[in-house]
Amino acid sequence: MERESQTRWPRRAKLVDGSRAPREITKKTLETARLKTVQPITMDALAYVIREGKSGGQYGVIFAGPPYCKGPLDRDYLAELLEGDLRKLLKPDGIFVAEAEVGWGITQEDFIVPNGWKLLTRREYGKNALLFFQSTE
Repeated sequence: MERESQTRWPRRAKLVDGSRAPREITKKTLETARLKTVQPITMDALAYVIREGKSGGQYGVIFAGPPYCKGPLDRDYLAELLEGDLRKLLKPDGIFVAEAEVGWGITQEDFIVPNGWKLLTRREYGKNALLFFQSTE
């Protein structure tokens, strides 16, 4: 009998990070865990979205974490992802999960969800929040 957890694991995954240090740690962790279907990629996430959008790659789930927008002058990468080409990368029923710090950027109560997206749910865990989006296009 196949374990239920095996049916939930993606066949392939890509981990995109702009810094080389996390890539080496991730690579060692993946080797230790024998996860050969996970590919670490060292590249700016926004640039990766543009590149993948042009190549036609599509994903069922896209997760984005730090760097967080922590103040009014900080760059809000998550908002940029929502306003950019990210929808092109999602399968029609795909989900975009954004992790953010509560109180800043896309977690602010007055944040307007960009056209083409629907906020499905928001879950707060201490000072962090997970926001689940789906494309409406």
